Amino acid sequence: MEATSHDPTYLKARADHAAIQENVSISRASLLPSITAESRNTPKNAQSITVRAPSEEYLTFKRRYSSHSASVTLQQPLFDLRRWNQLKQSKAAAEASRYNLMEASQNLMIRVFEAYIEALYAKDQYQIARSQHDAYAEELKRNQSAYRIGDATRTDVAETQAQLAASEVALEDANDAMLVAMQNLSQITGSKISGIGAIASIKPGYIDHLPQLKTQDIGHWKSLALNNNRRLLQARKSVEEARIARTKAKSEYAPTVSLVADHTRNTPRTDETLDHRYRTSSIGVAVSIPLYSGGSTNATVRQVNHEIESRMRNAEAITHDIMTNLEQKHRLLTSGLLRITARQRAVKAAQTALTGNRVAVIVGDRVNIDILDATQQLYSARSALNRAVYDNLKAIIYLKYYAGILAPSDIEDIDKLFEG
Repeated sequence: MEATSHDPTYLKARADHAAIQENVSISRASLLPSITAESRNTPKNAQSITVRAPSEEYLTFKRRYSSHSASVTLQQPLFDLRRWNQLKQSKAAAEASRYNLMEASQNLMIRVFEAYIEALYAKDQYQIARSQHDAYAEELKRNQSAYRIGDATRTDVAETQAQLAASEVALEDANDAMLVAMQNLSQITGSKISGIGAIASIKPGYIDHLPQLKTQDIGHWKSLALNNNRRLLQARKSVEEARIARTKAKSEYAPTVSLVADHTRNTPRTDETLDHRYRTSSIGVAVSIPLYSGGSTNATVRQVNHEIESRMRNAEAITHDIMTNLEQKHRLLTSGLLRITARQRAVKAAQTALTGNRVAVIVGDRVNIDILDATQQLYSARSALNRAVYDNLKAIIYLKYYAGILAPSDIEDIDKLFEG
């Protein structure tokens, strides 16, 4: 998908995930040995020594010399609860970040699909507006011809002219909406869409190929959402991370034990120690016991408790939001086919009414305004049918999105309904 290499929202989520992943390596490194080397060279040293001689007078000796020292120190944590819990917290944060990236991927599919569907709908609306405009233009020609031979009134011509003028405005609005929809689709995918011909049209007989649910059971879909929705999983993992952070904060009370090994070489160059070298090696265990920190540890624990409460409430709110949207899309989808077939009947009835009104005007049972009204009803019915079809397609994609099982193949199945 081109959008994965272009969409800034997805790219940000991917970069955030990569950055958070590094925290695991950083935390793990704090539990491994650390070795440091230090070298110090002081070419100029001055020393002044004053001593009291037996004669009661003070003698001062001054000397200059150089010295060099080098050391290697190894430290290995043996017992450090804070660092162990930091590693656990980093792993939990990385897992939450992984869910966030997966959510960003599914959200990108949704946004691309939404932009695509809206572009298709805008194209259909433009074509309907164009057809309606052309229908009024043809009607105006008929009215003018009939007026010239006395079969129509000036009012009939004026009424049709008014409808034609209104349809011109509607056509311009539909064209603007289509251009905006195409621009949105181009922006999110990063690919240029050159004109109306670049947008597909739905195939004839599409109603027999609309995607169907494997099960209508709402409980099944709710169960899928609770177990698979990436946004919800990320919120739960965030709560787990906060709880580990509380354990880490409490571990500040615990002592730490480290193994420390050191080797030092010192070479002073004075008259007395010329060519002398001193080597010192030591190994031992360092124990650090926290006694008092001004209350910062207690405050940190309280702070993390509040953070846990906040994240738990956030997870509850997300669960409620997901369940509400899931039920809404499920209701829309279960009644979607009935809506579409009803809209199809409405279009057929409107077409029949328009034909009947044309005949009725000829025999004098109807007037011109009845034809204009019937024309308006026909194209309104066509527009409503298009909306019902696209809403049905969006409902099945959103249902799978909220259930956490949306896959690229689901988008491909929808795409098979279109041609061009």
